[in-house]
Amino acid sequence: MLDNAASYASVISADGQVVAGWAQDASSRRRAFRWTAESGLQDLGTLGGDQSEALAISADGRVVVGWAQASDGNRRAFRWTAETGLQDLGSLGGNWSYATAVSADGQVVVGWAQDTSGNRRAFRWTAASGLQDLGTLGGRWSVATAVSADGNVVVGWIQDTSGNRRAFRWTAETGLQDLGSLGGNWSYATAVSADGRVVVGYVRDFNGNWHAFRWTSETGMQDLGAPGKLASSAAVVSADGSIIIGWIEDANRNRSAFQWTLQTGFQDLNTRYARLLADGSRLFEAVALSLDGRYITGYGYNAQTQCIEAFLLDTQPQLTNTHPLSTSPAFVKLQVGYPNPFHAQFTIPFMLFEAAYVTLHIYDVLGRRLATLLDGPQPPGWHQVHWDGTDLAGQPLRNGLYLYQLEARSLTNGRLRFKQTRSVLLLR
Repeated sequence: MLDNAASYASVISADGQVVAGWAQDASSRRRAFRWTAESGLQDLGTLGGDQSEALAISADGRVVVGWAQASDGNRRAFRWTAETGLQDLGSLGGNWSYATAVSADGQVVVGWAQDTSGNRRAFRWTAASGLQDLGTLGGRWSVATAVSADGNVVVGWIQDTSGNRRAFRWTAETGLQDLGSLGGNWSYATAVSADGRVVVGYVRDFNGNWHAFRWTSETGMQDLGAPGKLASSAAVVSADGSIIIGWIEDANRNRSAFQWTLQTGFQDLNTRYARLLADGSRLFEAVALSLDGRYITGYGYNAQTQCIEAFLLDTQPQLTNTHPLSTSPAFVKLQVGYPNPFHAQFTIPFMLFEAAYVTLHIYDVLGRRLATLLDGPQPPGWHQVHWDGTDLAGQPLRNGLYLYQLEARSLTNGRLRFKQTRSVLLLR
């Protein structure tokens, strides 16, 4: 953080090595930052004003886009590289512009910019063309929210002649394409797959409730369907378009994070991963997804800390039993560690139903053992182990994704009775 003030990480590069977002300075002003383990938190500056925010990052982390305040107080879309610094992308005759997304190689930027009448207009920017107004469907406003990996497909929402907002997909060949609705008047596109073929978002029905949708040219707009739920919204889609995450609400407006796949349909993450959640805890919204769809991040309520916290969920945990398990109904129950991500201390709670020889190790994603938290006999009962993010030598580890593995063996014959591996994200 800048001068130990608040900060917010908005985006992360494809390899997880570069993070961007905003951090407050000593005067509580938001400043766009770029972070790496080597350089730490780097203030990207402004365009002469006081504030800025980073909203998107290229796959390799070399290009950051967002908005920055100019000397006249107006907010302008920017593109940043180490070589050029902050570059004002201009506007469409108005005062404000925002960059909301960037292609994988950082060469195409999309967002919105005000025209001479102050209306927001979706734009696509390249160094060769500058800001390109993508137009509307007869209305005044449009906003680009996402772009395909190659920068050739842009999605967002756009006004029609009646003032209704409609999800759109744009290419240079087709121009603006209204993706329709599902009986209502409004729809929004929030994300697009890497190849631009799958678009997701949310659409409003006649009762004013929102429904998550998935669109392809073959199927058109499809209501993802959430049996027994009142509303839903799709936030992100995986690179191949097969996995979608977001939130769902029941009739009492209780919100839950969801995952949708072609094979399973809707799955409430609180139900699917109930074994990982402490009693009373709840995952509210899923907001980000790794390219392969394995890791989901979002926020929820942690009953153990009684706080709203970010979560990182590994949907493909390594669970290995190399020897037959005991026939007893339970031997070890490994609870979900918290907080995740963490910056100072990570707590790993587990229950032993019998005395056992327990080892608890920390590994990096390459499988190298970095720290040992437990290695010896443990009595039955409730246990909590704390990790401060250091290695075997007591040295602080770099920010990143780590694995913690708990093994429990019988004290009588040494047989492996339990082995489970989970992930944790360290962000100092």
